[in-house]
Amino acid sequence: MQNQQTVSQDIELIGKEAYGGCEVEVSISPSKPDTGIIFDLSYGDIPARLEYAKSNAFSILLEKDKARLLCSEHLLANLKYGCDIDNAIVKVRKIPSKSFEILQELNLATKTQAIPYNPNFDKTLYEKIRETGTKEQNKKRKILRLEEKINTGELIFIPKKTNELVIKAITYYEPIGEQERTIPITPETYNEIVGARGFCKFIPGFMPESISRFFGGILMYPTHGLGTGVSSKTSFRKKYTIRGWEKQEKIPAEISCHKIVDLLGALSLLDGKLEGTYIECQLSGHKNDLAFLNRYKYKFKEKV
Repeated sequence: MQNQQTVSQDIELIGKEAYGGCEVEVSISPSKPDTGIIFDLSYGDIPARLEYAKSNAFSILLEKDKARLLCSEHLLANLKYGCDIDNAIVKVRKIPSKSFEILQELNLATKTQAIPYNPNFDKTLYEKIRETGTKEQNKKRKILRLEEKINTGELIFIPKKTNELVIKAITYYEPIGEQERTIPITPETYNEIVGARGFCKFIPGFMPESISRFFGGILMYPTHGLGTGVSSKTSFRKKYTIRGWEKQEKIPAEISCHKIVDLLGALSLLDGKLEGTYIECQLSGHKNDLAFLNRYKYKFKEKV
């Protein structure tokens, strides 16, 4: 049996949120066994658990009382499956932009916070934890196993006789068509997919970034401030030729890799760490991932 782990020391990072483009300070600290991952927000704490999760248009939303957090899925995947962390306190504090400060003065600003949406942020976090190491704790880790196959079309979960967790993600976008990536999930292999960008399907590929970033904030999330933190550095932009698509990729089958990270973020909300499962994901988004886990969570049994 494996023991639980936490970070060995405090880790501090700063990045830019997608919504409104405010800078965000994130600090990750060790916590006691059996506490799980807890987000310390300006308006309260939220445990990273399925019961507090719902989907919005682009990410997973965690909500408990007055505390609300967007874009937690990449950080959760990074901690739980990329770095083997069971317990941590994640403190999130927004550094208001000028436009956000104006909204605050007018009492129009949102209280919803967001984790930075940035591949460099994700990769830096992974590398810092791998560099500083983790601390083993004196409690056994809760391991989840699946007892029978589940097939909904978009998601297929199949029990394995080994302890491996293997995920295959299939995506389809024009003009590139179908792409896929299969990877056994370990702290070492996670390095191959960390930092994979998501597909920015709502912004036309011909639109200059300066315009899309400004109007994106006004039209889509006005209570977060003007502009967004979305750019070609943080998101995969629409391309109209196969050559243009392939030239933009920083990781082979990048969108499929991003889907694997998204799914791991959803799996991180389960009460335990999943092992011994082959997962095939085809055209499944945040909403479907959460609906699947809520419907079938009783089928994931603790390994004894």
